[in-house]
Amino acid sequence: MQKIIIAISEDSIPLAKKLAQSMANTEIHTLNYLYNNSNRGFSNLSEHLKEISNSQNTIIAICSIGIMIRALNGNIEPKHSGSPIIVISPDGKYVIPLLNAHSGANQVAKEIQEAIGSEPIITTLSDIRLNIALDDPPNGYAMSPDCDYKKFATKLIKYGTVNSMPNISWLKNSKIVKSEKSHLSIISSIYNIQKDENTLVYHPQKLVIGIGTIAGIKSNTLKKFILGILDKYNLSIHAVWGFATIDLKKEENAINDFAEEYKKQIIYYSNKELDTLKNKVPSPSKYVYDTIGTHSVSESAALLAAGIDSKLIVKKQKIGEATCSIALSKRIIKKHKKSQNNNGLLKIIGLGPGRKDWRTLEVDKALTEVDYIIGFEGYIKQLTKIQNKKYYPYKIGEEEIRARKGLNMATQGKKVAIVCSGDPGIYAMGSIIYELIDKGTYDLSKANVYLYPGISAFQAAASKVGAPFGHDFCIISLSNLLTPEEIIKKKLLGALDCDFVIGLYNPTSHSRERFFIEMLAEIKKRRPPETIVIIAREVGRQNEKIDCILLKDINPTRIDMLTLIIIGSSNTKLFKNYHGEFNVYTPRGYSIKSL
Repeated sequence: MQKIIIAISEDSIPLAKKLAQSMANTEIHTLNYLYNNSNRGFSNLSEHLKEISNSQNTIIAICSIGIMIRALNGNIEPKHSGSPIIVISPDGKYVIPLLNAHSGANQVAKEIQEAIGSEPIITTLSDIRLNIALDDPPNGYAMSPDCDYKKFATKLIKYGTVNSMPNISWLKNSKIVKSEKSHLSIISSIYNIQKDENTLVYHPQKLVIGIGTIAGIKSNTLKKFILGILDKYNLSIHAVWGFATIDLKKEENAINDFAEEYKKQIIYYSNKELDTLKNKVPSPSKYVYDTIGTHSVSESAALLAAGIDSKLIVKKQKIGEATCSIALSKRIIKKHKKSQNNNGLLKIIGLGPGRKDWRTLEVDKALTEVDYIIGFEGYIKQLTKIQNKKYYPYKIGEEEIRARKGLNMATQGKKVAIVCSGDPGIYAMGSIIYELIDKGTYDLSKANVYLYPGISAFQAAASKVGAPFGHDFCIISLSNLLTPEEIIKKKLLGALDCDFVIGLYNPTSHSRERFFIEMLAEIKKRRPPETIVIIAREVGRQNEKIDCILLKDINPTRIDMLTLIIIGSSNTKLFKNYHGEFNVYTPRGYSIKSL
């Protein structure tokens, strides 16, 4: 879990840095004027808290409680679902778990005590009375969500006794007393246990589910199959630590969806690793070996992930689309050596047209999760520099070099982002990278590649005037660097004949003026002089200029590489709004009259 340390005054910076040096997986966020001392800046604390508050982040704020309460402004997630929030007094003397105390805040407060000597101010009743947070078990245990925890905790706090309790250190260190007269009991089991308000059940996470599937299995089919197996053997999904399968299934949506829904990790093995157990699994298959190079997937994967001395408690179960096996580990699985995620990571990121507030939250988050950022030097300049990250700016025209650099680094286990303007899948780095991957030059068995969409230039330009792309449209690049002119011309004439609204990228440059003038002449042959045209230059940037004109009024000398042109269809409309500004739209359908 990421720990985000928030400092809102210059005096808090030394304490924030000391804390960051003493604790793992931390970032410092500050107000913008203090940005040189942090990983990320923000202008408004309340808005920033909305952005970063989620179950994956712990927020540690160095300020008064009053400031945090006002900044939260009532935007508080339900219990156990939002960020644990901890407040440290500006002098570092006290640390107060403010929200989600039993979802990590109390524990982090104790870590802060060890790191910088702050005194934790614990206010939760079970911690005070019993010296334990029963609804916040340690890593490796899950409390059954079917328990009536509130009623159980109320009775336990009142009487302080149970008639039975598993011999587990974190329970033994509490102030709970065993008594035969008590009606309360605490149970630890991998099985589904019938529960009432007098029973609290914890599931030790000792189970690993091995999965094999055909390509493209439906998510609901896999989910129904696995939950049915668990139900058949009375095993709790909450006792499952994670899933294991062959590395060919890294992109299998059904497995990924199931793991995400139940917040389970996935461990991947190569066919060679899986086949080391061919003589130990009860159901080896020659057909499977001939197909993917291992005699077993689900059984071998479950046993390997569950570790030494583990055993299959559910042998291979089959349906037409999948197999499932379940292994029981000899011990609690807290951390798996294969889940340390030493895999490389390549994120292909679209920054949008230029404005920071047009970037998605997903993009901003993705940039914080990498260590290296690669891009055209102009796009790198758009970014607010983040400390502890290395930047690789490149000249224009070096797109393939950038792509190869990112892929090489990812295959070496590094976490890399390649940034581009607009959307990375539209005339940008996405297609270059995937083409290189398709050629098989890079071994990505231990690297993951993800693409993060951005607002494209044609969308941004359209938004400035209205809705010109309200009906069928196409986007065409007039750049002849990679596409022969005759092919570009053929596509453009076809789009004109079909009456598409047309967005023209890369219309001209010093070396391509002739071709643009020729294509403009073809457009004028096929569209009336009164056709509505939008000339958008440097959209989303400081020198942005948007003009709504008629086709007959286009001046080729005012068009360049930074311009995007939108050619309206026969149905595109132009009008002046109440503020005297032009708006353009294309109706969603053709009227009978125009047909």
